[in-house]
Amino acid sequence: MDALLRMQVLGRIGNIIYRHSQLKTTLLSGRKIPYLRLHSKSFTEKSLLRCMNSVVNNDVFRRTYSITAEQNEHTSLTFAFRCHDNNPANHTIDQEGLFYTVPSEDYKRYLHKAINTEFSAQVKVFAESCIMIRKPALEMIDYIRNSDLNRPVARAIFYGHTGAGKTMSLCHVLHYCSKENWLIVHVPWPAKWNKRNREIAVSPFKEGRIDLPLDAAEWLLHFRTQNTDLLKELTCQFSYTWSKRESTESGTPLIDIVDFGLSRNKFASDCVGVLMKEVKKYACDKRVKVLVAIDGVNGLYSQCALKTEEKENVLIENVSLVRTFRKLLNTDWSNGFVVCTVDINASHYSTRENHTPRYLLGKQGFEVMDPFIPVQVPIYTDKEIYSCLCYYSDRNWIQHPNGKTDEGLKEIIFLSNHNPYTLARVCSSR
Repeated sequence: MDALLRMQVLGRIGNIIYRHSQLKTTLLSGRKIPYLRLHSKSFTEKSLLRCMNSVVNNDVFRRTYSITAEQNEHTSLTFAFRCHDNNPANHTIDQEGLFYTVPSEDYKRYLHKAINTEFSAQVKVFAESCIMIRKPALEMIDYIRNSDLNRPVARAIFYGHTGAGKTMSLCHVLHYCSKENWLIVHVPWPAKWNKRNREIAVSPFKEGRIDLPLDAAEWLLHFRTQNTDLLKELTCQFSYTWSKRESTESGTPLIDIVDFGLSRNKFASDCVGVLMKEVKKYACDKRVKVLVAIDGVNGLYSQCALKTEEKENVLIENVSLVRTFRKLLNTDWSNGFVVCTVDINASHYSTRENHTPRYLLGKQGFEVMDPFIPVQVPIYTDKEIYSCLCYYSDRNWIQHPNGKTDEGLKEIIFLSNHNPYTLARVCSSR
């Protein structure tokens, strides 16, 4: 065997043996290992085996390897990763990168519909809901805390690459406002209203308007879950006639309108419009502070794939739910704050080349939102990604022993490229 091949074998032999659990156990026990056998008549392969057998049974190599293996057995995931203060109003930049636990009742009430399916599955597996305290969310909370609610509503937008954590930052803000007794108007993902195979109906009140009865009823249930207590206290300030036999008088609790929309899906879209009209009026009267949170707001200005029964294309501005929530983005009301995210996946497939708000919102959406506060959500820093890996290890999401060593962590970080979503996918793979 030539000298170059011998050097290559000797240079990699330690890694080969370390990854072989039987050889590693034998070396650490101090016993001689049996000669490796290879069923081949190749002279080169036999030479390689003889070289390997002589090296792994050498006393100097055994002592050196045993020390290295024992060091690698100890995990490097020893960072503090939990925040013991679970009130988002008390979080500061000193706690950046730490995970705080969302109480089970708060998660079910405020965040259950706000997160994606992957994180929802993690919550079930981990038996807890934890959110990392990150700088973008703290910055947004600081804007809300210091905003002048007597002036027209301020608008702010989370933006960043796919999987960077925009939705989770929005969840942190949602949890903060819910604990501060704000009324929450949360729209999880309006882009789904633009897709085909949605049940549509012609509006009974506006000619040419398209209703989405099931989607509207789903949102009403979500709205009631998040604001049950406030909806019982607030009453209608106007009267509404739904049909010849059905009407709502002024003074009726707003929760009754929600229940009516849930029982009569035909009027669910109109009930959403009525509720938003009442909410804006109460906000202007300083009766309640309102947070409007829309995840993927560019979906309200994307191309629409809906078709009528006559196979005619539906314009996005003719969808009742879209029109209703677009009105909340205007600055004709006060005592509130608008927080949105823009996401590539919420746009039409033909407009997914850039992640900036100007590109994703388009001309129309940008003119509506301008001026707004842009808050970039970057990928994980080194501190954040090691904190996340510590959390995954604590929850046994990382189970392989090599995944907890320095080399294993470096490989996971390299594969994820510091992207939170990709990191979760890499750690969940076998």
